[in-house]
Amino acid sequence: MSKGKKGEMRFTITVAEIALKERRLDFTRFTTTNTADGGGDLYLYAPSNLGEKFEDIRDNGASQISCSSLMTEVRVDVKNKKADKDDAEKFLDDMKKNPKSGEHWLVYKDISKPAKDRISEAQKGSKKPIRTFSFEDLNKIGQSYATLPEYDEDE
Repeated sequence: MSKGKKGEMRFTITVAEIALKERRLDFTRFTTTNTADGGGDLYLYAPSNLGEKFEDIRDNGASQISCSSLMTEVRVDVKNKKADKDDAEKFLDDMKKNPKSGEHWLVYKDISKPAKDRISEAQKGSKKPIRTFSFEDLNKIGQSYATLPEYDEDE
C-alpha cells in the first residue's frame, strides 16, 4: 500500500466512524490514490460548522457546538508525510479548481514551519475557511466521538 493511500484510508476510517454519530456527515472519494484529483482526495458533505466543531475538540478536548442544519462541501487534501511549503502552495492553488467547496482542509502527518506560515497567511485573506488537521488531531477528534451513540435512523 502506498504512503499516500495509507493516509487517505486513515482519514476515511475516522470520518466513517464519526459519520455514524453525526447524521448529516457523508463523503465521496472520486479517484484512487495517485490519480489526478484536482487537489481533492476526499470531499465531505457536512454541517457548515463541522470544521469549527473539530477545531474546538482539537483545541479543548471536547465541544458543545451542535452541528448546523446548513450543509457545505469540504475539500480534503491528505498528506501522509510532513507537509512542506510546496505542499501548502499546491493545496492553496487547488482551491481555485474547487469553487463549489465551502471549506478546504489540509490533513497531514506533520507540517513544516514555512508550510504552516503560508497556510496562516492564506487563512487571513480567504473568504472561505481553510483548516489544517494533523493525524494526531484526527485521533483526538475520533476519540471524542467514540463514546457517543450512533444516531437513530428512525428519527
